Amino acid sequence: MSVPLDLAATGDRALVLARYLAELGRLPIELFTVSSPGLSDDQDAWELTRAAQLAGVGESRIEVLHGQDPAATITDHLRGRPRALVVMGTSGKGAVREWL
Repeated sequence: MSVPLDLAATGDRALVLARYLAELGRLPIELFTVSSPGLSDDQDAWELTRAAQLAGVGESRIEVLHGQDPAATITDHLRGRPRALVVMGTSGKGAVREWL
């Protein structure tokens, strides 16, 4: 199961559902985020690990991807996994609330 996270304050909402589905299907979890090219993986990897711990996710694979276009980077990453179950979340904010 692949769970891309944006590392925003509410970006980990998908983790609870992912943990539940992984437990039901006895599936491994891969958490990843997309960072700008050239940046170190250290901070993002730490934040992914922390988000997993806070959500009660057991063992998981952590990966930091690099690319200018997050959607294209995620798509390229998943292209080699034709049966991947992808769990994504959203902050659920409307346009005005997002602006504020």
